[in-house]
Amino acid sequence: MVKDGKILRSSKVRIRRGKEIIHEGGVASMRRFKDNVNDIATGYEGGISMNDFNNYEVGDILEFYHQEKSS
Repeated sequence: MVKDGKILRSSKVRIRRGKEIIHEGGVASMRRFKDNVNDIATGYEGGISMNDFNNYEVGDILEFYHQEKSS
């Protein structure tokens, strides 16, 4: 469930377990029901797989972000 904001397929993600960051990486795929999607908005649920990570546990928090270069 997206609690706040919008998740984009191009987002980076960090996974928190308690206060510790246990993984940082990119989104491999995003789905809503059976459809591949490019974003998931606040209040909606979706399935997300990440590059090089599959050790999710109940209570993990996924924080999505994107980096911008300033000119």
